[in-house]
Amino acid sequence: MKTKDKKSIIILTVLALILITSFLFIGVNSVNFKYALYRRIPKIYAMILTGAAIGFSSLIFQTVTNNRILTPSILGIDSLYVLLQTTIVFLLGSSSAIISNGNINFIITIVSMLLFSSLIYKFIFKKGSKNIFTLLLVGVVCGTLFESLTTFMQVLIDPVEFQVVQDKMQASFNNINTDLLFVSSILLTVVAFRSMRQN
Repeated sequence: MKTKDKKSIIILTVLALILITSFLFIGVNSVNFKYALYRRIPKIYAMILTGAAIGFSSLIFQTVTNNRILTPSILGIDSLYVLLQTTIVFLLGSSSAIISNGNINFIITIVSMLLFSSLIYKFIFKKGSKNIFTLLLVGVVCGTLFESLTTFMQVLIDPVEFQVVQDKMQASFNNINTDLLFVSSILLTVVAFRSMRQN
């Protein structure tokens, strides 16, 4: 790593720590100290974990594709997530336990996306082919298909239930599920360790 890059990382790290500290303690007094930290620390941790996951996945993906512009979203995984949430609401309704229970929803979503990814990789690379461009093209096609199916179902569902789907489509750090933070941390650590061992 170049000296200039190291300095930039150090500066950004110090700036991030200053901003985090400011967010944690601005407006905090002896009365609301515990409540404020109870609400703010999970938000900070969730933002750090999300940023680390996005950055790590993008780094791995760009290294594999040898392209600094492409991101993992080109494979259509994010479109699959929206399709899954829309399908659940379309078939079972917004009152379904799969929607209302964040832990169950998380498990089903993760398993479904892992199965989809595994099937694509097995289908494309089953004959020993290592053509990454085929994978990208299939990802684009699947992403477009998922978006079309999602739009079709969203037009048909009840407007009230569409609000539930919209809520699932947008990330929010206001209500953090701490159980999922713990599980996500373990999964990210395992994946990162496994990837570094492969290299």
